[in-house]
Amino acid sequence: MRRLQDSADEIAAAEPQRAEAVRGRLEGFWQGQFERYLMDLNPESREEARAGLDRLVKSIAPPETGPSQRINVTLSGGSGSNNNNIGFIDGDVGHIGHVYSRPPLSRAEKVDELAGHVRDYTGLLGPDHRNVLIGRANHANAVGESGDPSEAARLYGEVVRHWSSLAGPDDPEVLMIQYQHAHWVGEAGQTRESAELYEDLIPRLARARGADDHYVLQARRWHAILVAEAGDPVRAVRLYDELIAHQSHLFPDDHVDMLEARCFQAQCIGAAGDAAMAAQLHDELRSDLRRTLGSDHTSVVISEHWSSFWRTYEEGTQLGWRVFHPVSFYSPSLRDRERH
Repeated sequence: MRRLQDSADEIAAAEPQRAEAVRGRLEGFWQGQFERYLMDLNPESREEARAGLDRLVKSIAPPETGPSQRINVTLSGGSGSNNNNIGFIDGDVGHIGHVYSRPPLSRAEKVDELAGHVRDYTGLLGPDHRNVLIGRANHANAVGESGDPSEAARLYGEVVRHWSSLAGPDDPEVLMIQYQHAHWVGEAGQTRESAELYEDLIPRLARARGADDHYVLQARRWHAILVAEAGDPVRAVRLYDELIAHQSHLFPDDHVDMLEARCFQAQCIGAAGDAAMAAQLHDELRSDLRRTLGSDHTSVVISEHWSSFWRTYEEGTQLGWRVFHPVSFYSPSLRDRERH
């Protein structure tokens, strides 16, 4: 509450010609705070919080404002650029509405805006403040999404080292920054280094969040495929066997996480030397994809492509990057988008 009051005081004290710029900067800051809070909640608590925000917006909206807007609030994060829609806020247009209804920024504009936030709040709060460190991580992620994964990896590495020196490497928030760091190291093409980062991170992340946590499972998924890409597909097959067995106790067979893991597992089996089995697994997967997602879903075409690839594969042919990065059923990775 004190920080909210500080924000209100800063807007009130701003010179008239700068008031809207200050308001916009602070609104962006608080949007990030609310999004991170909502992202960390389980679905039931998230819905309760969303309903509470909805009531708050309605209670403070001026009576003369226009009709309510339905505003989609989206969080991005997690490996593979997985975006999770967290619900809707139905509220009248007012100052709080601007937090969610500002025109979307380009990726380059987002990088510049976040860099400005980091500068401003470093001066206001100091370099060791949690919100400054979160802002640096958000900036690093925006840099990666704007097309510079190497710089994103470097920036994340700096945040990891700084935050770890303050809170220790096993602090829950530090672990999530390490998770993103490992992701961007892999996106930058440093396959072996990324696999090693995930290998170190996974057991610590599981102790902090539980073995069934989404981020733990996602880290295991990406670790396995990176192990294959780094030259050990046999071990990667074993890792996927273990992951699929674990997930089978959590999800039905037609859950997207199960389908995606089976796709990656088939690729590793082919890379390990059994092209015929890889093709057969893709045929079986394609049948399940049609039933679950529909015959016109992109993943059906992808699976058909890989089935054909493995049926015509000549042993000894060098396997390219694409084999280890089939398009995710969530969304393509950044490098997938760049290479199409």
